[in-house]
Amino acid sequence: MIFIEKSYKSDLSSPRVALFGALIGAIVALTVSTVTTALWSLESMCFVLMGQIIVTCFAIVIGAYIAVVSAYWHQLSITDDTTQVYNRRYLFRRLDKELQRAQQHNTALTFAVVEVDNMRTYNNTYGHVAGDAVLFAIAQTLHQEVRRSDIVGRWGGDEFGIVFPDRQLSDALALAERIRAHIDRLSIDTSVGPTVHVTVSVGVAASTNRKSTVLELVHQADKAMYQAKEQKNTVVSAL
Repeated sequence: MIFIEKSYKSDLSSPRVALFGALIGAIVALTVSTVTTALWSLESMCFVLMGQIIVTCFAIVIGAYIAVVSAYWHQLSITDDTTQVYNRRYLFRRLDKELQRAQQHNTALTFAVVEVDNMRTYNNTYGHVAGDAVLFAIAQTLHQEVRRSDIVGRWGGDEFGIVFPDRQLSDALALAERIRAHIDRLSIDTSVGPTVHVTVSVGVAASTNRKSTVLELVHQADKAMYQAKEQKNTVVSAL
C-alpha cells in the first residue's frame, strides 16, 4: 500500500511517500495540487452549470405543460360540448364587454338570436343523437358565415346567439338573411336516421344609445326572433 505521508516535514515542505510505513521518497506536489485543485474547481463549475441547465430546461418544460393544460381547460370551460361553439356564459360575458366598448367609443353593435324551428319535433321523431347532429351542423354554418371578429355561441337548448361588433344594423340584417337561406338549403346527415332539412328564425337587435343594457339588447333580439317565427322565414329587426 502506497500513501502520501503529509505529516513528514522537509526543507522543501514536500510530502513523503511511504510503503508500509517505510519512507521511500518525496514528491513535489505543488504543481500537481494546483492543477488538481483547478480541475476539481472546473469540474464543480461544470457540474453546477449542468445542474442549472437541467433545472432551467425542466422549468421551461413544466411551464409549457402548465400553459397548454391551462389553455385546454380554459377552452373547455367556455365551449359548448354539443356544438363546439362558445357556451351561454361566455357569450353573455363577451356581449357585455362588447356593449361597454361600443358605448365607450360610440361604435355600432348588433346581436342576433337564431332559433331552430320545430326542434322538439326532430328530437321526438329521430332522437336526441339526430337532434345534436342538427345543432352541430347549424353551429358550424353560423361559424363559417360570420367574420373572425364576430362571436357565435349556443344561447339555449335550440337557440344560438351572435355578437356583431362594429357592424351596423343593415349589415347584420343582410348577414342574418344569408345565414337563414344557407341553413334552409342544408341537408344534414344525422348518421342515425334520414337526412334532415331544417329552418331557423332569426331576430336582430342593435344597441342604439349609451344607456342600453345587455338584458335589453337580448330582449329586443329575442322579441324580433319570435316575430320572425310567426311570419315564417322572415328576419325581423327590433330597434
